[in-house]
Amino acid sequence: MNDRNLKFLVDVGVGAKVEEWLRNNGFDVQAIRDIDPRMDDTAILNTAASLGRIFISFLSAVIASTRLHPPPTLMVAAIAGV
Repeated sequence: MNDRNLKFLVDVGVGAKVEEWLRNNGFDVQAIRDIDPRMDDTAILNTAASLGRIFISFLSAVIASTRLHPPPTLMVAAIAGV
């Protein structure tokens, strides 16, 4: 897979600058802020899984707070210093 084919779902707390950087570098980005900024953690992870997107968040508690069975197949990434 070409790296530019990666699709991301960006959490509200990550910020618009990260979204902009990803878009400017050719990545497919959707933001929770554009879907529903009040979406709960389980819904966010289900959305990422159903859309086939890599979820980016600063909050490791997002994963810890959910009890998904079966767990979604997705990667969770945290970005610092962007």
